[in-house]
This record gives sequence, structure tokens and C-alpha cells, in this order.
Amino acid sequence: MSQPKSVTWKLDPHTKAKHEILQRYLGAWYPILCNTNERVIFIDGFSGPGIYSGGEPGSPIIALRAAIEHLANLQNELIFRFYDDILERVKCLEEEISKLEIPPNYNVVAEHGKFSDKILKPLEYLESQVNKPIPTFVFIDPFGFKDVRFDIIRRLLNLQKCEVLINFNISGMRRNIDHDDPKTKEHVHNYFDDNDIFEVIDKYGYKENILRTFYQKKLEDEAQFVRYFGMENRTGITVYYLFFASNNSLGHKKMKEAMWRSDPTGEYRFSDRTDENQTIMLIEETVTSNLSTILLNEFKSFGYIDSEEITKYVDDKTPFLEKHKNITLREMENEVRIVVLPENQLTGKKRRKNSYPSGTMIKFINNIL
Repeated sequence: MSQPKSVTWKLDPHTKAKHEILQRYLGAWYPILCNTNERVIFIDGFSGPGIYSGGEPGSPIIALRAAIEHLANLQNELIFRFYDDILERVKCLEEEISKLEIPPNYNVVAEHGKFSDKILKPLEYLESQVNKPIPTFVFIDPFGFKDVRFDIIRRLLNLQKCEVLINFNISGMRRNIDHDDPKTKEHVHNYFDDNDIFEVIDKYGYKENILRTFYQKKLEDEAQFVRYFGMENRTGITVYYLFFASNNSLGHKKMKEAMWRSDPTGEYRFSDRTDENQTIMLIEETVTSNLSTILLNEFKSFGYIDSEEITKYVDDKTPFLEKHKNITLREMENEVRIVVLPENQLTGKKRRKNSYPSGTMIKFINNIL
């Protein structure tokens, strides 16, 4: 979608699905971090007006409601910063915020300005909190790519407790590129913060999978957990990619859970393409065939290993969840593609059939017997 000229605009189905992911993730993120931290911060770098032409809430209102309406009754200090470079949208957002009952422990500010400029002050403050880092979630959802700087994303991910969710709008980039415009080339450089990008473009053009992989590797240099999801329509065309980057394994797990549970429209499918050799459709029916192959390739040369090690691998290295691991192991055991010891090594008790708690010893085998 190109930059709208009006203050508000129609809510697209893929944006609704993206907001569902954001809402689900924040529903898990807020209480986990408020349980162990005095303050948490949510930043929306491209906030928009907070409402769509049909009356649906925008991402800032979704983020606020996810906290206000949470059953955990969050009592910590919650800081919200919303930025947009169009003043009329900021005024509209402020009006939408005024309709909410904001708790006294919430610090909510909507500001007019470019994300790359407005983020600098809070970023410098966060960098100064070395001894007491503040959990921060930054939502970066532009229409194009002109105000997204990778040097800023790098600084954010170098913070001890910061996560980012980025709309990698490669189709918008490709549509708006003027190869002869020095200003556009500057924007491209800022987006990747790497002169090598121009060699890649000269060699491959604006080929989607090449630039996406290049961006993924840049994020992987800064964050332990990087996962991106292609949001595809029913015809299989990718609308855009959502990149999530974090140094927290639990955050990574919760984002995967949000992705698996989201598609309120029924019009979009999600795929995990983080492994360049494999595309995983986030559809429950595809789980066992995909995950069994992944597990066998990873563990076939091992002897007996603890189920806990398999769980950690699934959580940290795959798009799947622990429940998918259990379903897949059951199927593999029934097909004699794994062997499971009868006693749990931690409890010494006999293992219950079709269960794989920590201490369950499992061996993967190559062939069906």
C-alpha cells in the first residue's frame, strides 16, 4: 500500500491480520515484563492517526487497549511513545487517545516528527540505563522505506532488553526506486546501512528473496533470535514480510505463538521463510511432515537425548511450538522413527505413553522398521 494522502484510510485485511499479531504478542509481553521490571516501554515509530476510516483502531490504540484491558491489572509504569511525520494524523491520534481511560501509571505521548529523529532522545536515555535496562518493544511499520535506518535498529538491538517488529516492505521499495536519484540511493543505504547492498542490487536487481536474505543476515549480526514471516494472500502472493528480532528466547517463543494463532480475516496465510532452504506454511495440517524432517536431520547422528533438548531446539531454531513437537514425536513413535526409553531419567518412574516431559530419553532413527 502506498502512502495515503488522507488523514485516515480504509483498513486492509493484511493490516488487520498484522494488528492481530501485535495484539496477541503484547498480551503476553506486558504481564511477563511487568512481573519483573518497574517500567516497560512501547514505541510505535509510524503510528498513523490511531483510527481507520471505518472506525477500526490503529496500532497505538491496540497497544494501549492491550495493556488497559489486560486481566493482569498492570500496575507498573508503562511508557508509550507514538510518532508520525504528518501533524494532522498526530492530532487525530491524540483525540483517539483522549477517548480512553488512561490509568495514572501510564505515560502516553503522541509526537509529530520523523521516527529516525524522534527515536534518538529515548534511545540515548535507554543506552544510559546500563545497570537497570528497561524492556522496550519498538514497532516499525512504515508505508515505504525512507525513514527506516538500520544504524538505529542496530542500536536498539544492542540494548539488553529491546525487541523490534519491522514491516519489511520490499514491494514498496521496488515500486518507488528511482535508480538515478541520489536521494533515493541514500534512503536505500540508510535502510541497510551497508555499501554492499549496491553491489547486490547491481548483480541481482531488486529481487525479493535476495534483499530479504541480506536484511535477515544484518539482523542476525545484532540479535540472537531473528524470524520473519511472509504474509501471503490466498493466491500465494507475498504482501510483505514481518521481521521480529530479539535477544530473548521467551519473546521469540511468544511471537511464534502469536503468529500461529493469528489470521482473523481468513484471507491471509503466514509462512516462515527464515531458513533459506525451506518455506514453512503456518498451517496446523503441515506440522508433522515438516517438523519430523527437521528433527530427524538435526538429531539423527545423536544417541539418546533428553526431550528437553529437543524442546529448546524447536523453541529457538524453528518456527514451531512445543505442542507441535509433542504431536510430531507421537507420530514418529507410532511409526517407529524414534525409540523412547521406558523410564524417565529424572524421576526414575515409568514413562506415560505419548508424553515427552523433561527427562524422557529419545533416539531418532533413519528408517522405518
